[in-house]
Amino acid sequence: MLAMATSLAAQGIGLDRVAVGPLAIHDHVVFDYHFRVLNDPFPHETKEGYAFDGADVAMAIDWHWDKTQLQTRLRVTPASRTHFAYDQDTDFEPNTNFTHGNEGEAKSRTFGVGQSLPFFSLGRWGAVGLDEDFLRQWTRYHQVTTYDLNTNPALASNIFTRLISEQAILYELRSTLTLSERRQWDGWTAEAKLGATPASIVWLHNYIPVVLAATSTEVYGGSAHMALSRGLGKWGAGFDLDAGRYNSYHPIAGFRREQFSVALLISR
Repeated sequence: MLAMATSLAAQGIGLDRVAVGPLAIHDHVVFDYHFRVLNDPFPHETKEGYAFDGADVAMAIDWHWDKTQLQTRLRVTPASRTHFAYDQDTDFEPNTNFTHGNEGEAKSRTFGVGQSLPFFSLGRWGAVGLDEDFLRQWTRYHQVTTYDLNTNPALASNIFTRLISEQAILYELRSTLTLSERRQWDGWTAEAKLGATPASIVWLHNYIPVVLAATSTEVYGGSAHMALSRGLGKWGAGFDLDAGRYNSYHPIAGFRREQFSVALLISR
């Protein structure tokens, strides 16, 4: 380890700060797909929604390579949390529209990793950079209300409660162009960052319960970040605020994410 650290230092790579703490997040995701099903001549609409609200653990690692300042971010769910989720499929057969769905409790875990890369400075207007983020969100349904609804009154509709084990895994690879500004005064550091995401890819894998149904879509969006911290000797404390909204480019493969988070970070 000492030899590795010496080698990295010789290449100009060094660690500047490590910050870790709880992150409270509001993260709502909705899918809305319109497509045809194999061997079914009638169109279908599939909707899925996940309220990934709760608390995660966040970590930010500030480091440098020569004179380039970099940041690596991690986010994990320490224990699976319970939240609301739903999925439903509507078959638009003439005179017999039929909807089957589940809604209720689900358990989930989130893992995320991100890397910030600086591009160039605009002087007093701030600095332009790139944020690359990868997100994996795993969900398993638990106790749900299942509904089978028919528009044809001659056919029965059913609503009942049951335990199911269907799983869904969401993957997202997001590229965001950023404009940021950082100011320091009297031991305080404040940062503001605006982000524009022209290209993000989202994959959704459903296991029902063991057959994999995979879909994907391309996404655009925007985000805002604010941070305030203060040094306390060798230690530091601060909080980060993040908000973002993202939408699909494709109306037949709809996607929407609304996200807001607050993190309290202790650093050294």
